[in-house]
Amino acid sequence: MDDELDIQLQDADDIGARIVLLSAIGFWPGFEAYSDRKSWLDWLQNQGVLEIATEAEQRFLNAKALAEADLDRSRSAFDAIWALGWCVHLHDQPGFALSDKPMNELVGNLPTPGGSMEPFLDDVLIRIEDEIAIERERAEVWNWRLGAEIMVRSRKGRSRDELREAITEVVLECSVSDAFPDVDGSDFLVDEVRVVDVDDELLEVLMVASDEHLRALNWVCGLTDWESIQIDE
Repeated sequence: MDDELDIQLQDADDIGARIVLLSAIGFWPGFEAYSDRKSWLDWLQNQGVLEIATEAEQRFLNAKALAEADLDRSRSAFDAIWALGWCVHLHDQPGFALSDKPMNELVGNLPTPGGSMEPFLDDVLIRIEDEIAIERERAEVWNWRLGAEIMVRSRKGRSRDELREAITEVVLECSVSDAFPDVDGSDFLVDEVRVVDVDDELLEVLMVASDEHLRALNWVCGLTDWESIQIDE
């Protein structure tokens, strides 16, 4: 699939800057004092980070109060950071972050107000295109599998059976591919648990993480803008 896509990797500095921007978005609800948010905004501006912010992100950062949709954006920012961090060797665990400890370690090492971003950006080294392309394809298939599970749980009769058959076909195809070590002959595995056995609450959490994972990798590959998750057909 990826052989047919026109992949143009983002500049490493832009990936690093987006990671820092997302960290601010993720931290934002915890800044109760205006002075805390102002110091971050001034720092982001001085470091040139706001130049890559989307209009939606600009509105988020300048809003006087955060709506529920803003809180959702904030919570999902760390899932995107995890995917982007893998792309530039900040960690070596592809896929989702299944525990808080590695995520906290990653975020804790990112630059913050009071320092310069330059040393961080100087160390950002993007992975090779083939490696990122394979991970992007994995993210797309994983996103489909999780979305299919959500749909199949709400369907009945023939529609449900047909979707289950499609899932079985994809599982079998991926189980013989070296690109999918987290797929066995029965299903995709989340920490050794089959997706079909994951409870509804965790499934929703994984779906959000998968969306952000795919968004980040599609953007890194130059296939979408930041606000888009799926590639336009």
